Amino acid sequence: MSKHLKSEGCIKLKIGNEKIIGILAIASKEKEKFTAQQGVELLKFMGNVFERRISHWLN
Repeated sequence: MSKHLKSEGCIKLKIGNEKIIGILAIASKEKEKFTAQQGVELLKFMGNVFERRISHWLN
């Protein structure tokens, strides 16, 4: 992580139920923008969108 970034949120990107194809990472310069106590609904939603688009491009 860059010295300018103070917090991050990450989620695995998978095709189907098993094959991990990458990680979606979002970062912020704000120290506590992302915390373990926050919900992950937005990150999961964005991950699902990326998974569907990538799956479409690969098939």
